[in-house]
Amino acid sequence: MRKIIAIFLLICVSFVSSCNCVVLLEIHIYMEDSSTDSLLTDVDLTRLIISSNMSLYTLEGSPHQPRAIQDENGDYFIMLYDSIGVAHTDYGIKRVMKSFHEKLPQYWFDISDPVGKIYKQYNGYGKEIQANYERLEEDLPHVARIKYRIKLEKN
Repeated sequence: MRKIIAIFLLICVSFVSSCNCVVLLEIHIYMEDSSTDSLLTDVDLTRLIISSNMSLYTLEGSPHQPRAIQDENGDYFIMLYDSIGVAHTDYGIKRVMKSFHEKLPQYWFDISDPVGKIYKQYNGYGKEIQANYERLEEDLPHVARIKYRIKLEKN
């Protein structure tokens, strides 16, 4: 009887440990030109260079050049993303997704415009994001999504 219980527990543990789900945080960064208060276009965004401790959705072959993504309103943004945890159950996934707010202060990103020298360098920190983000609708499983808007100053 002990062998049967031990085998059953071993099977349960191996099943649960094999069902790992990585939970992601996506930060959609919308950038405005401070002189016109208009959002940057896709061409403007792909000219920028971004360094961060998060992963950047990039153009192929360039680890620091962002790929502009268009939202449902026709506005363009760049996306930073990172894994914020691993969970085994739906309850665990929801718990990890709700914890993203606590993890925001550890992130940073720098935006520079080395090609055109149009904009001053921008240094963003998670504490700023934590205070000024907007939560996006959850349409992706296992992904917490937020929107953050910044103004780039002209040189």
